Amino acid sequence: MVRFIALASVVLAVAPLLPFGCPLIPTEPDDGSWPDRGTIPTTATASVGRAEVGQAVSLEATADSAAAQFAWVQTLGAGVTIVDHDRASASFVAPSVEVEQTLEFMVTTSDPAGAVGRATARVTVAADPNWTPGRRPAQPAGGGGSPSGPTADAGGDKEVLPGDVVTLDGSRSSGRIATYSWRQTAGTPVTLTNAETARATFTVPPIRGLSEDDEGANLLEFALTVTDINKRTAEDRVEVRILSPSTVGPRVRLSTSFGDIVVELNETKAPKTVQNFLRYVDDNFYDGTIFHRVIPGFVVQGGGFTPGLNQKNTRDPIKSEADNGLKNTRGTIAMARTSAPDSATSQFYFNLADNTQLDHTDTNAGYTVFGRVLEGMDVVDRIAAVPTETRQGFQDVPKQDILIRTARRIPAP
Repeated sequence: MVRFIALASVVLAVAPLLPFGCPLIPTEPDDGSWPDRGTIPTTATASVGRAEVGQAVSLEATADSAAAQFAWVQTLGAGVTIVDHDRASASFVAPSVEVEQTLEFMVTTSDPAGAVGRATARVTVAADPNWTPGRRPAQPAGGGGSPSGPTADAGGDKEVLPGDVVTLDGSRSSGRIATYSWRQTAGTPVTLTNAETARATFTVPPIRGLSEDDEGANLLEFALTVTDINKRTAEDRVEVRILSPSTVGPRVRLSTSFGDIVVELNETKAPKTVQNFLRYVDDNFYDGTIFHRVIPGFVVQGGGFTPGLNQKNTRDPIKSEADNGLKNTRGTIAMARTSAPDSATSQFYFNLADNTQLDHTDTNAGYTVFGRVLEGMDVVDRIAAVPTETRQGFQDVPKQDILIRTARRIPAP
């Protein structure tokens, strides 16, 4: 999504052999458990303990490591945009809330050796006397708008095919909204239907309608403007990229308890891995499994356990295709494994950042990337922000189960 206020991202350094893809629940306490990481003493403070709507608040972190990197993320309360989230000193603007709320922020520190530290800071935000009924006090961070005004949310960016009917969904916008207005701002012109409602639709132009001379013709951009009852406005934009049918790989929709994630698989670069993943999909193997490992700024991992951290039986491991040239960049999907390169079975992970330390090199076996997220990266980011705990010997387990309800192929165009 193209935002006027950037969504917060988190960067977390990890040991070279992570992520462990098939971390078996040990039959004995120390058999197969994840290795402990070093700890960096870390502190976090806020410039004020209480803030009014619109007030700028500074966040300050310290770490007992000269090489420490910093990553701030919000863990509680109405969503805000964290400025300089990857620095020791960050800041945010207190949001509009109906009733007094406490916001909590966690800073994660890391160093090249893989040591990690965490600390939290809390700020109480006073109720906004101009708050308007209907405004959601716990909206996600991002979008456009000012304190006490509406917030526009045009939805996640999309990749589509010619002939697809696309819905532009602004229903996540918040505030006491009086009007919605969609307009196209870039790309081959299309006709918008219901452009004055929260959900507008259009039909993707046929491939022959795209200009071969215009490199941007296959990239459409749309702006959503919302206006509240007090005539305050906010705007957000969304990009829709048109793909050529000849370049489209198999697609799978993961319907999760946080929303849908659509992935496109690269069977040209990772044929054995894609075949393996699709066999699990076709067997309904992933239905009812959980995302069991979540590390902000690193990965969201799932595909092997059901609630209660009960491990599912899998087929035999497959040979690594990590040398296929695909990189562990943000928004890609890759196979998790143990420390043995050819040990991947069913588990996979989404990269939350450009994790170059997971790429194949002459001295690093790497992890096999086999696709990318087409829709729902905002869902992945929301999963990445949930509170986690150590449970049954495993670190970074979400406190509340995040389910993959179903995983299904999307029919080829």
